[in-house]
Amino acid sequence: MKVSEAIDQLKAGDTVWVKGMVDVVYPGWHPSINIREVGWFNGNTEISLTEPKNEKVEVNEEQVRLLKKYENEPLFSLIGECRENEGELLARARLCGYTFNPKRWVVMQGGSEVWYLQGFRNSLDGDIVKQWCIYEDCIKFTDKSKAEAVATLVEGSVEEV
Repeated sequence: MKVSEAIDQLKAGDTVWVKGMVDVVYPGWHPSINIREVGWFNGNTEISLTEPKNEKVEVNEEQVRLLKKYENEPLFSLIGECRENEGELLARARLCGYTFNPKRWVVMQGGSEVWYLQGFRNSLDGDIVKQWCIYEDCIKFTDKSKAEAVATLVEGSVEEV
């Protein structure tokens, strides 16, 4: 919420978190200045009455490998191994935590409507009976080669999700 909206809710001694840009800083003032003493924030300043939560950063498989390799090393060692424009992301991932969603593949059947493989079985006469469904209920493979083998078996195609 904007500072102007929060003013009426504040009491002496309240802790607040401010996100904004200080317009004016006088030489010699300590960086942890009391808001009441400064009071010069621009119109985009936001204030929160609850402590902000650091959001986890989503990283890929190679970035997880780097984070684990350098988890007990100084941050600058990790950043030194980063590709261009990746350093800030990995620094935030290390400081705020990260999530990793491994690649997944599904087997699908094309046509006028797309259906996804839910399962298959052999019939009594040896034919393969395929069970197709909507995306949410389908099999999601973590190994692309297995997905491709199943797609060949059921005459489907593979899509990365």
